[in-house]
Amino acid sequence: MQKNMKQSTKNLLLILGIMILIFSLSVGCASNKQESGSGDTSKNLNVSLEDIVKEYSKFINDNYNIVFSKKVNKKEFTDAFSKVLNYTEEDQKDSSFTSKKALSFTVRAAGLEELAYAYPDEKIKTALEKAKVAYKINESNKREAQEIALAIDTKLITQKFYDYIINDKPVDSEFASLLLGRACNFKGKYKNYLGYINDEDISSKIYHAWLQSSLVSSSKLEAIAEDILKQNIITGYNVKDTRYTANFDKDLSITYSHSDISHAIQLIELLKSENVNAKVQFEPKSSAYVHLKEWGKPDYPDFKLIPLDDGNSICYSKEYDLSFEFESKEKKDMFNNIILKYAKKKSKDQKGLLVQSWWVPLYSSDTQLKDYVSITNNKFIDGRYFVQTFSVTEDSKKIVEEFMKKNSNLKAETYEFWVNKAFLNYLKGEDK
Repeated sequence: MQKNMKQSTKNLLLILGIMILIFSLSVGCASNKQESGSGDTSKNLNVSLEDIVKEYSKFINDNYNIVFSKKVNKKEFTDAFSKVLNYTEEDQKDSSFTSKKALSFTVRAAGLEELAYAYPDEKIKTALEKAKVAYKINESNKREAQEIALAIDTKLITQKFYDYIINDKPVDSEFASLLLGRACNFKGKYKNYLGYINDEDISSKIYHAWLQSSLVSSSKLEAIAEDILKQNIITGYNVKDTRYTANFDKDLSITYSHSDISHAIQLIELLKSENVNAKVQFEPKSSAYVHLKEWGKPDYPDFKLIPLDDGNSICYSKEYDLSFEFESKEKKDMFNNIILKYAKKKSKDQKGLLVQSWWVPLYSSDTQLKDYVSITNNKFIDGRYFVQTFSVTEDSKKIVEEFMKKNSNLKAETYEFWVNKAFLNYLKGEDK
């Protein structure tokens, strides 16, 4: 019996040993797999970050006409921040301008200064170790270390540019574009959007944005536009708020207008099913037109009527623009055919269309596209609000003159853009 017990003990120890060995091997494999995965993720992330720098550069150029030099000096760098963010500092007259100084300036311009200088030593150390940045902290460079740690944590700088800070390299165009682009993000000056078509919750976000929106109103602009509408110089106009402007890349974007939120949800899900992904922004607006008395009560969830002497009214209805920035020009090109197939009404009882599809859909691009036609947007700005009215190009001069006659302090912008053919037909007085 004692012999059997000894043998059992040996067997148990053997089994335990094998289990420990298997466990050790599995942990090692998992560890190796995790390290490999981490490397792949980092590699993929770096690729996307290069794209982000290009995106920032294009955004800065398109919207502010800024193109950084190959080697960026302090004046060029700070002038760009002044132009885009309206941020300036008293010139310290230092002789050199390097990546560390550019980063320090950006931390303040982005509104992150207090957070940076609240970093205690252990938080600085954690950030630097996480990024594998070797940096010796002492009393003379602590503020600098705090700025670097914050920049790592907030992704103000990315892995590709850690070397710029460690070796305090000169500022080049890529680094300057990244810093200004990131600062724009923190100050709400970059692209403005709810999410992507492929996001699981994007329809919910759009629906809630609709519920939270109301008629956009500017009494000063409306008074002017109403007078011009009464004179039949224009057939209608929109009132919008610049706080919702998407600021998308013009080469990749399209704006789609409608008044029914269920239509928007169906359109988003349709694009998703067509493998078309894009950034999406919901821009509320009021749409104004002359509502004839024989039409009865307007069929809108939210509207207001301004009575006219002839018994008709100016109707302001709650509508929206969905702005899309597509992944590629090829995806942008697909949009027209999708709308023509699923959201353009051709007969009264037509089946197989999105809910509340219009006889005359309205969607536009700020760049020329095949099968689109050019018209003019006449835009008049007062503070954060603007009125815009679309016209054929030959009518634009008269419209601008009339608006400016009534208030010469308005900021007027006119530009060519491209719309679906059906909308041009509508502008010319055709129904479909």
